[in-house]
Amino acid sequence: QLKARTRQALGFHYFHETKHYEKAIKNFAESFGFIEQIPIQELPDKQELIYNIAFIYYHVGYFESTLEYLTIAEELPNTYYKELPLNIKPTKGMILYERGELTKAAQLFRELKLAAKQLNVKVWMAISDVQQAKIYFSEQQYQRAKNLLETSIQYDYDQWDNNLKISYHVQLAQIYDKLKLQNEPGVIHALALLLLSLAWNLPNQ
Repeated sequence: QLKARTRQALGFHYFHETKHYEKAIKNFAESFGFIEQIPIQELPDKQELIYNIAFIYYHVGYFESTLEYLTIAEELPNTYYKELPLNIKPTKGMILYERGELTKAAQLFRELKLAAKQLNVKVWMAISDVQQAKIYFSEQQYQRAKNLLETSIQYDYDQWDNNLKISYHVQLAQIYDKLKLQNEPGVIHALALLLLSLAWNLPNQ
């Protein structure tokens, strides 16, 4: 366990602190060799440790490797961190979306929303809706995307981070444009909130 955790601690250091991504990947890849040898009874957070590897691969753009590690993580019992599947499913879904596998991606986002509903985690329900709306938009199902987004704002909007708010309002404005609803009061509201969200995300002067 110590060797696995040490490699991951070093990996996070290289990733977050020094931005040495090759060293980060090397340490996380080495950690897997130790993790896979340890029974889950002795390593209750095994799923999370493997997800950590996928997380790093995802953020450096190695999507095939990300999917491999996420699949391994999904197959493990989830007894340590009940909300972890809420991270796994959208990560897989976003990769599949970028690969154009919209049907598979949509299924994962539906599963995400169901899992989030069972755990009563409303922010993840909103994330599911925003991603699902993106798929509808790609399929030119603009009205369906609009209806979904306009109901998803009920899911604890105040708890959303700025990236989610920006994604939400950008999509809504794009949908209004496609539906030729520029004169609808809602689009002004959406664009105003978008500008506000962008302002929140700017560094302090």
